[in-house]
Amino acid sequence: MPELPEVETIRRQLSEHLPGLTLEKLELFEEKLKAALSSEAVAKLFGKKIAAVERVAKVLLLRLENGDYLAFHLKMTGQVVINSPKFPNRPNRFNRATLTFSNEVQIFFQDLRKFGWLKILAAKDVPSALFKGELGPEPFSKEFSLKYFSSILKKSRKPIKVLLLDQSLIAGIGNIYANEALFMARVNPKTQSCDLAEPKLGALYQAILQVLEKGIKLGGASDNSYLNAFGKQGEYQKHFLVYGRQQGKCFKCSNKIIRIALGGRGTFFCPKCQA
Repeated sequence: MPELPEVETIRRQLSEHLPGLTLEKLELFEEKLKAALSSEAVAKLFGKKIAAVERVAKVLLLRLENGDYLAFHLKMTGQVVINSPKFPNRPNRFNRATLTFSNEVQIFFQDLRKFGWLKILAAKDVPSALFKGELGPEPFSKEFSLKYFSSILKKSRKPIKVLLLDQSLIAGIGNIYANEALFMARVNPKTQSCDLAEPKLGALYQAILQVLEKGIKLGGASDNSYLNAFGKQGEYQKHFLVYGRQQGKCFKCSNKIIRIALGGRGTFFCPKCQA
């Protein structure tokens, strides 16, 4: 699933091309999307300019000049790809929706497994309509301080890996970056959150920020079907330390990386370095 760095990469790329363009057409090719978006609601968007491209956690948002939003959640295999004279792309056979803008610009919303969604929202409904429950602070926000991070860990007996994926506590971290941050901080993913000692807690806090920054710098990770807004793969998968590397050698100690399941998610770590 595209995580914070992947969606942020798409946001930054679209921000260079969409603001100021007018939405002229929205074509839906998937029955689930048609059922979720009424023709009346769609029609009200036409003729409106894109004011900004935004992101909340793992959700991409196109803010229109009237204050309404078009929200995309990519889920497991979703892609948002731009087609323009400068960046020519064609829709693939999994294209579920096409948005046509002025200046010969289009966006293809492609999704192999059809888990992704597209919603039209009023400003007052963002972000409450995007998520089932409360959303925790984003890692790069001022609210995500070391003090806050320490407080949520001390209150929980969950395995630390499971806690990192809890969007009600921290928004945007997914499986890839949780695995990588835990390895960088030398923290065993099975450690109960409340048992994490202060030095390791601080190291993990910094590692979370570092792996997310690196993920954004490298344009995200294309370990599955992720493509950026220009239809290209990211580069972070070439730099994985543990994620997806079961039976491979640890880059620090040469022991084998192992894979276990925690909270129903594949979890990768070095049993020696993260003892």
